[in-house]
Amino acid sequence: MRQTLSADKWQQSVQHVRALLTLCLLTLSLTACMTVLAYRLSSGAALVLAQWVAGVSALLHLAVVGGLARLAVQAARIRKYVQSGGKQTTQSKQLRGSIRRVIGAMLLMILFSIAALALPVSLPVIMRVPEVGMLFVMLIGSLLIHRFNIRRACQRLSEDIPAAQHAAQRTLVL
Repeated sequence: MRQTLSADKWQQSVQHVRALLTLCLLTLSLTACMTVLAYRLSSGAALVLAQWVAGVSALLHLAVVGGLARLAVQAARIRKYVQSGGKQTTQSKQLRGSIRRVIGAMLLMILFSIAALALPVSLPVIMRVPEVGMLFVMLIGSLLIHRFNIRRACQRLSEDIPAAQHAAQRTLVL
């Protein structure tokens, strides 16, 4: 079994997480628009459609969590493979820090997923008390901020893995 992903596969995994995050933002925005439309029209069908879109958004949030978990596991495997010689290089320590950042981003994304999972159930409350709709503003704003955090963590991970592999090859003693 191969211990590392190729550079192309690694970049595809990172791009996949970024694309899923963009879809999360778009579906959350669409849910907000559909909820406003349902409120204005007082339509049950529009509310059901908004709940369906919110459910899709929740599934996309969970997919982002899965993608980040996959990146963290693959990076941990690479770190273990790089340290198989027993040497602790600076690049290996940087890789460990990058893995921790990705795990932290994943844990925060789990909290966003819980909020997204509760959204379809809470839409009727938003219909009765429109002021609660500010929840959408907070969710979208915090998800935008977290998107930059995830992008930076994935980018650092993508930079630190080749550096750690290169350092391990340099220090390899036969």
